[in-house]
Order: sequence, then structure tokens, then C-alpha cells
Amino acid sequence: MVSVISKPNGGAASAQNRGIRAAIGEYVLILSSDDMIDPTFLEKTVGVLESNPDVDIAGCDTQVFDASHETYYTQPLSLDLQLCNNQMNYCSLVRRTVFDRVGLMDENMKGYEDWEFWIRCAKAGMKSVKIPEFLFYYRHKPSGGLLTKCVEQHHSRLLDYIRTKHPEVKY
Repeated sequence: MVSVISKPNGGAASAQNRGIRAAIGEYVLILSSDDMIDPTFLEKTVGVLESNPDVDIAGCDTQVFDASHETYYTQPLSLDLQLCNNQMNYCSLVRRTVFDRVGLMDENMKGYEDWEFWIRCAKAGMKSVKIPEFLFYYRHKPSGGLLTKCVEQHHSRLLDYIRTKHPEVKY
């Protein structure tokens, strides 16, 4: 079943939270409208979660497309790694119960909200599995995109905000 949900613009975290609140399934996948997933993404990530009831999150590696062709190798969720820098992409399949346990995305953030969420997940002892394949395709626009420019302009402020919530962050 697919539902279209509309809401006034409130930023990425606000939109993601609206979708999470409306979710009725066992799993949640956040995917921005300009990014893509491999046709096998859901089959493989659901398979990981179905066959591993102790795993909370299933992720994969990232292939950038459009203006750049970089690759990012995601790491399994680890508090030590997350405190140094975001090691997971936002597009991971998450059990719905994870949001019940650690909360939704922080709507005060206008960037890095996924990093802060992964830190909370790691602190709560959530377990993830990484599928060592490029199943998530992140669009990097030639212009850098509005969100990218916004995050770059507010990098220091966003880091300071994360550090107020998680003083042990080492970045």
C-alpha cells in the first residue's frame, strides 16, 4: 500500500517524522525524492531483518550519482564510530519499534538529523547489519543543492547542537 501524505514545509526531519508517524508496517525506510534504491534493496534489507530478529537496522553502501560518482562504505552501527563522524547513510531499513525506543528525528536540526538519530540508536544498543553492496544511490546535484548549501553554511552550528545533546562527540 502506498499513501501520499502532504504537510506544510518544515524541513527534512519534520517530513520524515510525519511519514514515520503515519507508518503502519513493521519497517520504515526514509528515502528522499531525488535519491534512489536498487530494485533489490527492500528484498535484501527485509530479508536481513526477517532472518535476524535481534537486528534493528539493515543498511548498505552508497553510490553517488549525477554530479559526482563517489562511493561510501557504510559501517555497522557503532557508538565509537558514530561519535567521530556519521558512518551510516540515512537510507536504511529500520524496525518501527526503534523509533518507539529512541524517538523520532530531531526537528530542531536542519541537517545531520540522521547522524544524531544514529548516535541515539547506538547509545540505546541498537544493532545493525550492513549489506556489502551498493543498493542506495545518493544524488549529488551539480549546483550542490539547496540542502547541501544550507548544511555547509551551518556545519559549525549543527555540530555544536549535536554536542549539546551528546557531549562525547569527537568530530
